[in-house]
Amino acid sequence: MYQEVNFSSEGAELRGRHYRHPNGPNPTVVMSHGTTGTITMVIDKYAEAIFAAGFDVLLYDHKNFGFSGGEPRQEINPWVQTRGYRDAVTYLRVKEPNCSIALWGDSYSAGLALVAGALIEDIAAIVAQIPVCGAALP
Repeated sequence: MYQEVNFSSEGAELRGRHYRHPNGPNPTVVMSHGTTGTITMVIDKYAEAIFAAGFDVLLYDHKNFGFSGGEPRQEINPWVQTRGYRDAVTYLRVKEPNCSIALWGDSYSAGLALVAGALIEDIAAIVAQIPVCGAALP
């Protein structure tokens, strides 16, 4: 159903899964997890449902998390991880130059997807599920 993939970002190899239909290129959803998550902690079920709906999916672990490289482990850096979205899109555009790309994020990564979508040209859509967009004021 998917192929394991890796691509470079911020001096590390990001690793994940590329769910591809054989009749591609299809519109592709780039996905990553929220804080402290990994691609094997529920988000893979979202990827499978999106794939079953007819989209291709590139699902990856952020730098410093899960299967991806990077030190120190578990470090959260929103700019570094937003650049991960950028580098995932670059990877796809080289591999599938004519595919339409959407960004998807949950919680922490939803906020990243909003920022990445504002900075990356020609993103078709952004899905931000419960985005983290800053601290609440008291």
